[in-house]
Amino acid sequence: MIHLAAQAGVRYSIENPHSYVESNIIAFTNVLEACRYAKTPHLTYASTSSVYGANTSMPFSEHAGANHPLQFYAATKKPMK
Repeated sequence: MIHLAAQAGVRYSIENPHSYVESNIIAFTNVLEACRYAKTPHLTYASTSSVYGANTSMPFSEHAGANHPLQFYAATKKPMK
């Protein structure tokens, strides 16, 4: 399974955070549950470089910390561990 969908837009996430919770968190949870139910062996999903916050190290690394997003949008796209 490959999941690339999300509601993008940093500015609008500040104006309407509930929309982003529904699109980026609840919908992704539904994808995870569907994969679990279907016994999907692999899931690849897209996040955003915004999760790295003020990190200026280039190129970004998936091993870099993502615990301090700068916007609500980035928080809704934070990788789960």
